[in-house]
Amino acid sequence: MKASLRSCTLVTAFGLLAIISIEGLSTSTTGKVKVTYDIPAHFSAGDDLISKFQAVSSHGRSVETDSANAVTYTFFQIIFRSFYLFLVFAPMFFTSGLAFVSSSYRNSIWFGLLRFGIAQGGAAFIKWAQWASTRPDIFPESLCGVLSTLQSQAPEHTFSFTKKQIRNELGSSIEEIFETFSTRPIASGSIAQVYKARLNGRDVAVKVRHPNVEEQIGIDFIIMKAMANLVDRTPGLEWLKLSETMSQFSATIASQTDLAVEGKHLYLFNHYFKLWKGVSFPKPIILTDSILVESFEQGDSVDKYVKTISCNKKAMDNIKEESKRDMIIQKKKLQELYKQCNLAHFIVTTGEDTYLKMLLQDNLMHADLHPGNILIQQFSKVSDNKVSSVDMSKESKILADAANILSVGDKDQLQSSEILSKIVLVDAGMVARLVPEEQKNFVGLLESMGEGRGDEAADYVMRFSNKPNYDKKTKLAFRSDMKAMFLIACKGYGHNVDIGFALRGILNLVRIHQITIDANYATLVMNALCLDGMASSLLPTYNILDGAKPLLRFNRIVKRIPGSFVFLKAAIPIAQWLKRKNDEVFLKRLRKDLKLSSQDA
Repeated sequence: MKASLRSCTLVTAFGLLAIISIEGLSTSTTGKVKVTYDIPAHFSAGDDLISKFQAVSSHGRSVETDSANAVTYTFFQIIFRSFYLFLVFAPMFFTSGLAFVSSSYRNSIWFGLLRFGIAQGGAAFIKWAQWASTRPDIFPESLCGVLSTLQSQAPEHTFSFTKKQIRNELGSSIEEIFETFSTRPIASGSIAQVYKARLNGRDVAVKVRHPNVEEQIGIDFIIMKAMANLVDRTPGLEWLKLSETMSQFSATIASQTDLAVEGKHLYLFNHYFKLWKGVSFPKPIILTDSILVESFEQGDSVDKYVKTISCNKKAMDNIKEESKRDMIIQKKKLQELYKQCNLAHFIVTTGEDTYLKMLLQDNLMHADLHPGNILIQQFSKVSDNKVSSVDMSKESKILADAANILSVGDKDQLQSSEILSKIVLVDAGMVARLVPEEQKNFVGLLESMGEGRGDEAADYVMRFSNKPNYDKKTKLAFRSDMKAMFLIACKGYGHNVDIGFALRGILNLVRIHQITIDANYATLVMNALCLDGMASSLLPTYNILDGAKPLLRFNRIVKRIPGSFVFLKAAIPIAQWLKRKNDEVFLKRLRKDLKLSSQDA
């Protein structure tokens, strides 16, 4: 009942937009702010793409813009926008009472109306919904499930606008800069749309921001902040601290409208992972506030593999049963499963390595690590210094131009390996920049889960807010419930802990005891849940928590040494090497089990 009250109350607030937006009518942003974006030196030293950009662009090595911070919102703009939003959310507002008393109506109809209204609300509301779907610590899981399916249905802007925008930003026409440029976008989101083009013989992706998206988001933020203030004054909902959360959210989305910020994120990720041959990111080439040109990365998303691969005994038994009368077909299917298990092991273990590196070393976390943003590229050696794409199965073709994405080091690796797999992480518009205290607290939670210490984990979780203010009764109750939950669901390393189930249990207790979690912590939790979901689907016998044990246990021991910070950063590669060795042992055991099962067949 409390969950339904929260969901109804929170979203009914949308229906009051035309009234409460008066608080924001006096708010406006005026004046021009000069922002300079330097093209990283990594791409300017002899790079023909940058040379060509400099030759055709009047902006040279930097771009000066008067964009997001130079927008003035008038009284009439806010009134008109508020009235439109009131009409969009009116069906929810007038039926919220029925939704509160009838769970069947709420789940079957009202949540659908909510989803439709948010989709019509525009970029800010869509982004808010996608963000809110990752906060089961605040919102009921049923509501999060509905919001997680929301996809941006933003209309594509015209190609004539794209041509005009490129000329304005880069100083030359599309024909002067690019050899080819698709007239239709290959993807469109709430902030921008993406085209495929060719620049100096290389395929590139060109992201172009939608017209007026900054202005609309700016107006919506004024309205949404006023709405959050109303919720914060609602008895029983003060603990949500939506005003503070909305400020975090608005800052994140505002940065997403500046495509140069995404380009800088990509540059940082490429720098941090430059020695990792199994992980890469699109390479930013040209970046301004409304145009981003980056390397075009081909491959299949992990989503596809999650639906087609399951490396477990059940899959083996199904093959035996389906082809028991034809041993040749059975052998081929078992060999195919063997290859798929190798790939599944690579995806899961490399994904976990990437997550832990971002958390323990880089303090910069990709904030949207769902399977759709993870591409898999795979290549096989056909002759010296040449690679070609590999078909892992009839259902799964991986296409790529190896010359575009493989470094010299990668090619050398192919000399001694028939198959090279690579993970490419895309869409770096949202990141979580972790301060040392955030890193310490979240790593502390993971370590506590590994040790099976529920009381210790509770203490770390209660530090997940910049302004923790819990009375003694709340602290004792939360610690007691966490300890009890851990005795059942999280006994520690070696007990086959379902980390996804355990984290959801923690979030449920957080909601029950009204513990506040800041945005970066929520990002870390949801990325861990995404990783666990991939592992559960692709490689069910691999335990995420046990896999992370070498790094977490190493970190737990070393951090107790005085002055250990510098030593810890330098010594982490040793723990990473140990984890990889453990993962290799797991793979050998898996291969052995498959081989024995195949022989039994």
